[in-house]
Order: sequence, then C-alpha cells, then structure tokens
Amino acid sequence: MLKKKISTDYKLADLENDTHRLLFTWAIAHLDVEGRITGNPREFSALVVPLLKNINSEQILDFFADAVHCGLIHRYEVNGQWVIQYPKFLKNQNIKPEREAKSIYPPENNSRELRITPENSAQIKINEVKLSKEKLSKAPPTPPKLNDGLFLNQETKETLAQLLTKYPTFPSAKLIGIAIGQKKHPDAILYALKETLAKANTNPGEYFLKTLNRKSGDLYADEHTKKSQEFKADFAGIAEKLKRIQ
Repeated sequence: MLKKKISTDYKLADLENDTHRLLFTWAIAHLDVEGRITGNPREFSALVVPLLKNINSEQILDFFADAVHCGLIHRYEVNGQWVIQYPKFLKNQNIKPEREAKSIYPPENNSRELRITPENSAQIKINEVKLSKEKLSKAPPTPPKLNDGLFLNQETKETLAQLLTKYPTFPSAKLIGIAIGQKKHPDAILYALKETLAKANTNPGEYFLKTLNRKSGDLYADEHTKKSQEFKADFAGIAEKLKRIQ
C-alpha cells in the first residue's frame, strides 16, 4: 500500500527520470513479506512491467544503480541469485507476517551486496551489463560493445579519482551507467570526464551529460562520414574496373 508521503519523498524525486520512479513504485506491489523482489533485470521486467516492451534490461540495470545510489533499495547476491531489498518496507506497511507467505529470497546476511563506491562504480556497472547480455542471449560470453580498457586504464582511473576529489557528490555510477545504457561512444566518455574536471561549473553531472552527448554524436558522425567515403571509393574502383572490362 502506498502512503501519501511518497509524493514528498526527496529520494524518490532524486531518481534520474520518471521511468525509474515508475519502476520503483510499481515494484512495491510485488514485494514479498520481507520487502524483497528479484534483482535479476529480466525477471524483474517480467514481473513488474510485463506489458511495457519499451523498457529493456539495460534500463532496469540503470534503475537499480540509480535507486541504490539514492538509498532507496539494497541489491545483493547470494549464491548467484540477485535480490532487491526495500529497506523501509516493513516500516511503511501494516502487515501480519503470520498470514503472509514466507519470502523465497535469502536475506542480506552472508551476501555479496552491491556497494557503489568511487573505486568500483564504473567496473560494477560494466560487469552487470555484460552479465545481463550474456544471460539474455543464453550464448557463450562475447566481448561487450564498450571497451573494458576504457575503464581499466590508469588515465581513466586517475581522471575519475580527481573528478570525485573535486566534486565528492558527483554520481559517477549513475552517469556512467547511463552512458553505457545509451551506447555512447567509448572515447566520448573519457573526453567528457576530462572536460568536466577541467571546467569550473556548479552542476558537474549536467555538464558531463551535455559534453558526453555532444562528443558522442560528433565521433559517431565522423565514423559514419569515414565509412561513407570508403564506400564511395570502393564503388568508384569497382565502376572503373567494369568500364575496363566493357
């Protein structure tokens, strides 16, 4: 049952977008007696938004990272099973446990909880996107479209560390998760981190996204132009050979 105070919950308002707010609130109806629900993005989608085909697993992973960052949920793993815990569920619900079915999900005790920190945020998001794609395809693991090295090389680590020193509240996990989910150009992500660090501004998160979007578009446009020129050159070569044959 939703209470009126959810309308003035600043943590809920701080979520990145209305899709994340919808996922958070709709999931409440599916929580078990302990306030738990599956943390597997594919299962979560089938349970909470089965008719909304425009919401994919990557968007749900973005929601998980966003909600964890805002302190609305806990996400942890026990023996390979991902679980979502709504920490304030019991406080906000008037239920009689003896009348409810027992939870099928294990508690957080002895779990590997998803703790997002400046040191692990980027790599956690990459690993989760890779794992989701591999499970969805039910095929042997394949290299992700984004280059892991982008987040593992020393330059990127140092840039992100400096950025978090300058802006301690910079939501690196959420923003890099958005970049991955929206398939931004890998080079644009590093470029945007450097530009955000170099420019003095009051809203580094907004500046990062604007810079990322602009640079990613430019890089993809350049690649498209280059491929078009190569295609035209190849076509011209073929046409010249056909003339000679005739």
